[in-house]
Amino acid sequence: MPDLFPSTARTWISEQFATIELGGVEAESARERLRSHVMEHYAKPLAAYVRATSIARTLSLDADDVVHDFLAHRVSRAGFFERYAESGLPLRRYLMNGVFFLLRERLADRAARGGNDLAELAALETRVSPRADLVFERAWAESMLELAADRVAQELEASGDGTAWEIYRRHFIDGASYDEIARVMNLGSADIRNEIRRAGRRLERMLLAILRAEGIPESDAEAELRRILDRTSD
Repeated sequence: MPDLFPSTARTWISEQFATIELGGVEAESARERLRSHVMEHYAKPLAAYVRATSIARTLSLDADDVVHDFLAHRVSRAGFFERYAESGLPLRRYLMNGVFFLLRERLADRAARGGNDLAELAALETRVSPRADLVFERAWAESMLELAADRVAQELEASGDGTAWEIYRRHFIDGASYDEIARVMNLGSADIRNEIRRAGRRLERMLLAILRAEGIPESDAEAELRRILDRTSD
C-alpha cells in the first residue's frame, strides 16, 4: 500500500493503515478495529441514505438489512480498506458509494428474475438523486455531533464539571431559555451564558478531534465542522 498518510498528519485511521501495511497478526487486529469503527459510526447514516434512494423504495428493500449486508460482507472482504485508502475519497463517501453499488446489484438481480417492469428498473440504474446524498450527509453530521456530545459529557462528568454540560444540554437539546435554566439551577443568566459558551467551545474542539481522526485533512477540518453545525441546526 502506498504511504497515503504522511507521518506529520497521522490520525487514528491512518495509524490503523500503517499497522495493516506492516502485516502479520496486528494487521488483522487493525482491520477489525476499522470494521468495528465503521459499524458503530456509519450504520445509521448509511441506513438513512438507503431509505432515501428510489431503488430501495421501488424494490421495497429494508434499509437496515441492506446496511447489515454491506457491513457484514463487503466491509469484511480482503482489501476493502486498502482500496479505500487508494481511492482518495473521504471515508463516508467511499462507504456511501459501496452501498449504492450493492443497491445496483440488488436491482440487477431483481431485473434478471423479471420481478418488476424492466424499463422502470433500467431508469433507476443511474446515480441516485442528490436528495439521498443530502439525507446521508445530514445523518452523518448528526452522528458525528452526537458522538462529540457524548464524549464531552463523559469528560465533564468525570472531572466533576457536569453542570456545564447539563446547562448546555438543557438549552440546545431541550430548548430551554436562559431564564428558565437560571431559575431551575439557581444561577444568574450571565453564569448560564458563560457555561454554555464554555461547553460549546469544548464541543467544537472535540468535534474537530473526531473529524481529524476520521481522516479529514487539517486544512478542511474547520470548514467541515461549520458544515456539520449548519446541517444539524437546519
